[in-house]
Amino acid sequence: MPSDPFFYEFIKKSVNKTRHTAGLEEALKPKTLLTLFVALCVAASAAWFFKSREDRRADPGFAGKRLIKGLDVNQIAQITLQAPDSHVELARGESAWTVKNRWDYPADFEKLTDFVKKLAGLKIGREFTGSDETLSRLSLLPPGQDGEKAPGRGTRAVFKNDSGDVMADLILGKTRSAQSGSGGHYVRLGEDSAVFLVDKSFRFLETDPAQWMDVRILDVPADEVERIDCFVRSKGKNRKRYSLKRPARGKPPELEGVAKSKKFQASKTDGIFKALAPLYIEDVADPGKKWGAAFDKKPFYAYRLYDGAVYTVRPGGPLSDQDERRYFKVEAAFPAPDKDATPDSARDAQRKKTAGGLSWTYVVSKWTADIFSPDPASYFEK
Repeated sequence: MPSDPFFYEFIKKSVNKTRHTAGLEEALKPKTLLTLFVALCVAASAAWFFKSREDRRADPGFAGKRLIKGLDVNQIAQITLQAPDSHVELARGESAWTVKNRWDYPADFEKLTDFVKKLAGLKIGREFTGSDETLSRLSLLPPGQDGEKAPGRGTRAVFKNDSGDVMADLILGKTRSAQSGSGGHYVRLGEDSAVFLVDKSFRFLETDPAQWMDVRILDVPADEVERIDCFVRSKGKNRKRYSLKRPARGKPPELEGVAKSKKFQASKTDGIFKALAPLYIEDVADPGKKWGAAFDKKPFYAYRLYDGAVYTVRPGGPLSDQDERRYFKVEAAFPAPDKDATPDSARDAQRKKTAGGLSWTYVVSKWTADIFSPDPASYFEK
């Protein structure tokens, strides 16, 4: 029998709550204590048994093992992320990954790579069989199609190879609650009843196609910009509205044709000179539609670099249903290589790629578009 005084104190309190008429001394006889001890052991064993069915924490067959075995990330050619209200399709093209349901716009390769590596390296913390109630509570039911917002649905991630064969199929549910411990995410393999708690979290996994696009389209250092000319199209001609020019490399820009007596502030030109370093977009417009009307009679800006390159930026009008966003276009023109200069194949290839990749009609925030001011007075002290 246990000799721990705390054990006997526990028994005394338990017995005092009963209605034994034989008194405490009778209740503490060895036979009574033995009966109570056995009952406690049976209760503890039963609790452990039912707990272990839903939480095999120390099962050597699962804990610490990789969730997805033998996944060759280099063979992945298609990724689909389906949530209850949206989905994204990513596909590996001949030269780059694209967002298939965003008109094959280039994907953010770094973000995509990080996601694949994270998923391929998932390790199991514990595994249990999930009932229908548990699967719903942990948001591990299949997501269905876009717009099906029934409760308990998770995000499905499907990976396929070039032949369309499924390499991995997972349903990502809820993250582990703070009350249950730190970190982790509940996952199912396909629609199997087994539920796994893995060591990484996918709390911020996005299924909006625009969030998987490569949104950085340019990165032109401000100190490489020699001048910026603002034009407006009028009567079939491009008419210059103003010019900002550096008198020499490294010097602050000046507004051409302005009397020295006016209080021009070079610091106010920082925004427009740094606007392409880098330039981020939020989305792209449907390339199957014509968007010329969004740019009619709108000022545009020619960035002339010291190396002869010219970037033409065209902020457009607002989206019909989103006043805080603007249409936007960018064009790039590069000088012909100098015949006497040493060939630079890497530079020329990058320039060709840049010029060819700027054929889209973009969508930017109103804040980004407002950096480009058509009014020269905006550079003067008020």
